Amino acid sequence: MGEVQDLLAAVRFLRRELDDSASVVLSGYSFGAWICSMAAPKVENLDSLLLVSFPFPYSEYKDLRRYEGRIYLIGGENDDISPVNTLLEVYKEIPAVHKFLKVIPTNHFYWGKEQEITDFIKEQVELPVEKD
Repeated sequence: MGEVQDLLAAVRFLRRELDDSASVVLSGYSFGAWICSMAAPKVENLDSLLLVSFPFPYSEYKDLRRYEGRIYLIGGENDDISPVNTLLEVYKEIPAVHKFLKVIPTNHFYWGKEQEITDFIKEQVELPVEKD
């Protein structure tokens, strides 16, 4: 798939440009999450994988079963494109030892919930969370 090859090329570029100690995280939303899941097993020394609203009913997730690194899954409680019950099943199935799940009371588009996603990510990577 061309998008996977594009993402792998971007990772190669970053690795050439960044310090060897730099962490690489693949992150995607919906279709982008699927692309990241297919690329992740092919990326050496990937720090983590962050997937928001992975489109489970429309996309295979066999690559997630092969990825054993740190993974963050975020889903919407009322997401009709990425049903939360499928998200919970997949979360249980994936072999990653370090896996994190966040279910947000919203649909597939996260309108008004962007800060909640941001706060979850910051909490997981130990960055300061901004309070209102």
